[in-house]
Amino acid sequence: MTYLVRTNGTATSTTTFTISTWVKRSELAGDRYVFSIANNNGSGPSEHIHLRYATDKLQSQFYISSSQVGQIETNAVYRDPAAWYHIVFRFDSTATQWDRMRVYINGELGDLGTQTMPSLNASCAACSGGRFGISVSYSGTGDPFKGYMAQFIYADGQSYAPTTFGSTNANGVWVANSQPSVTYGNNGFKLDFTGSGSAADANGFGADSSGNGNHLATAGEGTNPNTKDGPENNFCTLDASYASNKFVNGYVATLSKGNLETASSAAGSVCGISTFGVSSGKWYAEFKQTAASNANGYGIIGIHGEVNALVSNIPAGTGALGYSAYGYGYWGYNASTANGNKVNNDTSAQWGASYTTGDIIMLAVDLDNNKIYAGKNGTWQESGDPTSGASGTGAMYSITDAASVPDGCYHFCVGDTSSSQTCTFQTNFGNPVFAVASSNSDANGYGSFEYAVPSGYYALCTENLGAYGG
Repeated sequence: MTYLVRTNGTATSTTTFTISTWVKRSELAGDRYVFSIANNNGSGPSEHIHLRYATDKLQSQFYISSSQVGQIETNAVYRDPAAWYHIVFRFDSTATQWDRMRVYINGELGDLGTQTMPSLNASCAACSGGRFGISVSYSGTGDPFKGYMAQFIYADGQSYAPTTFGSTNANGVWVANSQPSVTYGNNGFKLDFTGSGSAADANGFGADSSGNGNHLATAGEGTNPNTKDGPENNFCTLDASYASNKFVNGYVATLSKGNLETASSAAGSVCGISTFGVSSGKWYAEFKQTAASNANGYGIIGIHGEVNALVSNIPAGTGALGYSAYGYGYWGYNASTANGNKVNNDTSAQWGASYTTGDIIMLAVDLDNNKIYAGKNGTWQESGDPTSGASGTGAMYSITDAASVPDGCYHFCVGDTSSSQTCTFQTNFGNPVFAVASSNSDANGYGSFEYAVPSGYYALCTENLGAYGG
């Protein structure tokens, strides 16, 4: 897991600082650290302060000489894996009692269930000479934050309100200020995460763009460090809130790599459901099979109109994917041993080519004309033409209008249908975790795909959803 560290110099202040960052969670539950400042190097009592997710609540604790002298914890839980959250943490022991430790989420002061405030002018000694860590605990390398992070700012010696870093746009949405006016102080920095590599320099992943040159070293850099996903344009991933639940037949999905990789378990299971559902417009995505327990793995890729039926097998069906007894349940492209199949609920028919490990499957969903198309490695199967509109040339299926399915929208989903085999897929809704050679974007310039996006189809991100009403 990626984490970043640097050793602080002499602080502008050991009583006042502000942290601002944007996060999108991939893993729910457990203790996951957003930042920590610590001098616990084994040579004396621990002095540290940190902010972490503690069972989905935001919690900060402040220790002096290994004794806790301050703590805040929100009543609310923050476990939407589809959402970006803006977090501002203000430490100011010179302030009035209840303002000495504060946390804001999307511009709003957190509703706190636990409040223990440090004494007036209490010093966070680790701010001078201690280790500053991002996505790492105060004690070492444990409990890293798992997810996405954007624009991390540390303002040494300043206590800033969240309006310094964000504002409400015309649609009432809290968004980032691209050029916040900040005094950074001696140890302060601003990370935009545009570089690459582990070195603590101006070209590294932890490069400081504040002008201070306080670059951070990077360890465990992930497979997708410079993601296209961000608070300004939020891309679809797979939904962690379903991965922790048991699916049909009692099996559990395993998500990884920012919820862009998903693995099925034995005996057939759903292993990934998109965070975004779509009810209109035209949408394109790619899925790369990266592992299978046999030659094909019996993977299946498609869309579903009733997530509850998919997850819980309600109403009951006989298919491993929780097919509904009705016609809206599931539309998918299945890799059987000798050939491809198209699948609608419990009915399948030979269609297209089989696929296996290393193949990239393309899916084009036209909800304006209610057609779904599937392709393999750049070739639309059965001479499909996703741009053919109402005629649906080579479409895998004509599908039920989204307004008529229980969810009122369709979610993309992947899994396998074998009673004994497993498979793993990496998904690409425009923010790929697998390497792409061509980097094709949609007509709006969004996304990065291996193959050309059909004319009129778009990557699944909030900028496009806002424009095309998905």
